[in-house]
Amino acid sequence: MNQTLFRRLLTQGRLPLICSAIVLYYAYHAIYGAHGLITRVEFEKRIAHKEEQLNQLVSQRQEIERRIELMKPGQVEPDILDERLRALLGYGRSDEIVIFRDR
Repeated sequence: MNQTLFRRLLTQGRLPLICSAIVLYYAYHAIYGAHGLITRVEFEKRIAHKEEQLNQLVSQRQEIERRIELMKPGQVEPDILDERLRALLGYGRSDEIVIFRDR
């Protein structure tokens, strides 16, 4: 009698067990899979970091473009010319203190 009860529970319990296994499989991959929630959070962090880098590069480009505008032929800004000559040649007057900054 115990054996038939055991077999009946085993055969009747297969379907819920299989369904539970399938649900657990998909739930796991919905969270940890290649397109899951954790991966999405990591992608959003990477996107935010890349947008920050992009904003820095855009501001650097705008600064370079502004400096190029000041150096166009026929409208060279004396201060820019003086700065570039001092940087390239390393010259300065004896009464000046020159401080070079990395950009």
